[in-house]
Amino acid sequence: MSSDHVDLGIKLLSLTLEKDCSETLPSEYPSLGSSLLALLFAVNIPKETQFYAHFAEKRFWSLDLRSLPKTAEYEVLFNLFKADKKALSRAVQVSKMFSKPSNDLFNIGCVETPKVRRRREQAGVLGLGPPPERLLPLLRCRKCSQPGCEKVESVAGTFQVCGRCKTAVYCSKDCQKRAWKEGHKDLCH
Repeated sequence: MSSDHVDLGIKLLSLTLEKDCSETLPSEYPSLGSSLLALLFAVNIPKETQFYAHFAEKRFWSLDLRSLPKTAEYEVLFNLFKADKKALSRAVQVSKMFSKPSNDLFNIGCVETPKVRRRREQAGVLGLGPPPERLLPLLRCRKCSQPGCEKVESVAGTFQVCGRCKTAVYCSKDCQKRAWKEGHKDLCH
């Protein structure tokens, strides 16, 4: 799914809600509510998408938000968000989709696997020069997925990969346990 798909979905949602908004809409379409909550509480979302999400929010939960001050509206929506596990998971996915790579990871570059490094060194000793590009499968450096841990893999493939989602990587069992307790198990699928 691309950010264009999300933007298109938001526009269609807001147009739909503009035309017909019944009082039972939240109970009839809980999945739509989860998606909308995810967009409201996700980070790094473009301004235009935020605009459509806030417009749809007013229509979707019109009965719940009627005559409430702004701060109370936010509290009601945040409580709905906290109670909805699908919304939390979707918010994380949407935030990742719209996030930009961090500068520290962007500037790190690539790490050679031990096998590739041996090939490169062997080619240099034999006077063959650097091997062809097709023989240099470089892997991206990976940063420990535990929030707060700043360790970066120095040799590709040394960090432990989450056995469940195969996405998160950890520098140690301790970091993996802490991340699991801090909520990775709820987001991992």
